[in-house]
Amino acid sequence: MTATTPYFLRNTLADVPGQRGMPMSPDIVFSTSGPPDWMPQPGTPSSYITAAGYGTDYGSAIQSGGIVNEVYVRALNTDPSAQIPTRLWLMLAEYDLIPWPQKWRSDGISVADQSTPRNYQDGDDLLSGGPEPYVVTQLPFLVVAPPVRTSYSCIAMAEPFPGADPPNSLSNPPSAPPAAAEPRTWDQLVQFLRTNDGFAWRNSRDVSSLGSVWQQIIPFTGPEEGGGTINVGIQCLNMPTDGFISASMAGPNVQNSFHLPKTQITMPNMNLSVPITLPPGFRTSMVVSYWQGATTPPAMAAVVPTIQVHVSTVEGILDGPRPGPPVTRTRLHDPVSMQPMGWQKTYRIGAAPLVWGTPPPPGQLKTRS
Repeated sequence: MTATTPYFLRNTLADVPGQRGMPMSPDIVFSTSGPPDWMPQPGTPSSYITAAGYGTDYGSAIQSGGIVNEVYVRALNTDPSAQIPTRLWLMLAEYDLIPWPQKWRSDGISVADQSTPRNYQDGDDLLSGGPEPYVVTQLPFLVVAPPVRTSYSCIAMAEPFPGADPPNSLSNPPSAPPAAAEPRTWDQLVQFLRTNDGFAWRNSRDVSSLGSVWQQIIPFTGPEEGGGTINVGIQCLNMPTDGFISASMAGPNVQNSFHLPKTQITMPNMNLSVPITLPPGFRTSMVVSYWQGATTPPAMAAVVPTIQVHVSTVEGILDGPRPGPPVTRTRLHDPVSMQPMGWQKTYRIGAAPLVWGTPPPPGQLKTRS
């Protein structure tokens, strides 16, 4: 596969240039992270680009409440012989099923010194090395999430951006996201996600400390223009089959809503969705509930609310098949009766993984005061 930009950011550990999965990017590295009762310290920047470090997902998500989060960004240079310069960016977005770039924000982010806001690093700010041509920010981004909401996602981008003019050049003055990355329709969002390997998203929430029964509410923001039909659903990743889930998302009417009643997880990677049509500017939320059985989900297992589009829709937008996220086989259901309607090949354009985080390593337990 070929990358769409010289510097590649992953969404999962298994990703390779041209194919990326869930928005759980291991290349957004939290050095202060975890549930409220522990804060693991995974290492120094150089350790993140060793073979072992690059193969590690350090997990978790941005903590709010005035906490200074230290976050590193790393990437793979897919064309090191060309000696193309790079710049790595970090941004915040309110937790949402859809990663609309126009909602990204840079306030509350700085480098080395909180008195000077800056959400990018380049040149001497980057370290390179490892068994492959990896790069990583030499200093942590210092991130203080606004206190208005309790959960935020992290967005990382690598320059040069696709379509840079001249090619493979950095923005001057530094600016991100690029003006071209402001989709306002489903088609434009698909175009952005499918043609940008230098974009990564950590939209996961750690649920491992919530107990055996919990409920989560995930906002959903539709396109500003156009509206259209999408698939809304739930996917499981390595989940025990003695647990139960339910999920619902209210649409403009009963025929265009998603409602999964309390249902046993029948397969560890169960995946189902319903097609719904939404008007432009539509906003709602998905409510997900979980009941644990006798088996505790393993580390990095997840219940994942998803937004998908049919593979033919994507290929129509992009004028045929192109390298990109892997195709997902989804069990389609009727939105009113929830009766199965067969299987469909889809691409994921939005997700909010609810993840059972990795426990803190021995000797790295740190209690908040």
